[in-house]
Amino acid sequence: MKNILFLMLICMACSSSVTEETTSSKKNLKAKPIQLGFTQKFPDPIFDNLNMIGDVQEWGVPGDAGKISRSLRFKNITAAVEKKYGLPSGCLMAMICQESSGADLLPNSGDDGGYGLVHMQPCTAREFGLKTYANCNELICKEHARKLEKIIEENNYDRKKVIKFDDRLHPILNIDAAGRMVAYYKKKGGFDYAMKKYSGRAGYASQIKRFMKLLNSAKYIKALSKRFNADNPELKCNGKKIDFDGYLAKSRQQNYNYGLQKYIDHK
Repeated sequence: MKNILFLMLICMACSSSVTEETTSSKKNLKAKPIQLGFTQKFPDPIFDNLNMIGDVQEWGVPGDAGKISRSLRFKNITAAVEKKYGLPSGCLMAMICQESSGADLLPNSGDDGGYGLVHMQPCTAREFGLKTYANCNELICKEHARKLEKIIEENNYDRKKVIKFDDRLHPILNIDAAGRMVAYYKKKGGFDYAMKKYSGRAGYASQIKRFMKLLNSAKYIKALSKRFNADNPELKCNGKKIDFDGYLAKSRQQNYNYGLQKYIDHK
């Protein structure tokens, strides 16, 4: 009898520990892990004769090549976030492709208040610890979207100047919040469930998986690089000739100005 009671107490303690660990884990995933801003460690790259694939439209960029070539500029961020939260390789990059086409400061095409490289509605951003402009906590708020867009225009679309108004405009904070949200719901019901919770659409997971397949295909990336280089035979950065790899390297270097090393080193 004593042994049975002892085992029951052990089970109860284990159950309590698991519950506390799960609750703690959920709480941590919803809390912004680190405060980041902008510090000019690397000078702004000056590109000459740059011809991007596809033009940025109100709703994004047409074609996979245009979306992916822009989004790859943030790969060192997405890789760090995916590693931190144990997410599938390329899933956050795929979400950038799907949501903003990798176009800086492009709002949700529905003009409903969604912002960020991975578009987040104000209430979702707030739920996962981000600061939103005017502390907006609505799911849909067109007035909020218009005001924030005006601020971006008044600052000449300079990202380093507008990140102080809304955390979603900070590339690392936005991508980290998206990663935490995916990890949070992935624990509850798997990857497809997390994708549905993020977007509210049942078919979203298949769209993301399609982009992930392209992003993880060496053959596709090689063909994309070849196309970019053919379109940019005279591309230069700060007066020196570069190719697609050089363009991505210079672009990714800028992510350290937003605190990428601090984010990577943060436990």
